[in-house]
Amino acid sequence: PEAPQSIPPLEELLPLLDAHPALKRYDDEYEVLCARLDLEHANAVGDAEWFGGVSRLNEIDETVFKVGVAWALTTNDRNEGAISAAARRLEQVEDNRAAVRLELERELTTLHKQADGALENYRSYAESLLPAANEALALTEEGYRYGKFELLDVLDAQRTVLELESGQTAALNELRLQLAAIEGLLSASLAEPAEAVRATENPVHAEDGEHLDQAVEPATPEEHNHD
Repeated sequence: PEAPQSIPPLEELLPLLDAHPALKRYDDEYEVLCARLDLEHANAVGDAEWFGGVSRLNEIDETVFKVGVAWALTTNDRNEGAISAAARRLEQVEDNRAAVRLELERELTTLHKQADGALENYRSYAESLLPAANEALALTEEGYRYGKFELLDVLDAQRTVLELESGQTAALNELRLQLAAIEGLLSASLAEPAEAVRATENPVHAEDGEHLDQAVEPATPEEHNHD
């Protein structure tokens, strides 16, 4: 069977973590706290007082319209307590988000490493072990027809091929499990990475992503004729 396609590089998968619900929750809270901090800064400025009036200047026989604005000067509390509290909460959210993302990065890195190992194991069957076993089986069957090998030799060669095919199937299943775990963590299909990366971008935490390779497609082991 043909070898599967390569797994997308880890650096192309990391931006997809920003779509994780745990991080989206912090992003939403971040936006709310930014608005609250802006409000507290606005509250530190005194309310404006508008005034106006009309005056008659008899000396020059003119009517004058007057308009003005005044702010109360604050000498003590300028809402510094509320501003400081909002800023601390904003910093706490940033720190918490960074900690959660670091943990998600570690988990993704582990899954990616395991998937790479499963892919290498699968390829060893598809590209090396099974081709060699099939070639040995063909030579043994040919030799048996010419009386060079016993039937037991043919059966042993056939059993070896069947065992390797079973091992290849197990390796492919393990690879599928690892890829499914990665997609579950990212909440995205590895076959549609570009759209997933664009969906995760936001004004606070935006990262770039590139096209990812498609996920591994299952390969059907070759059938063998047995005497």
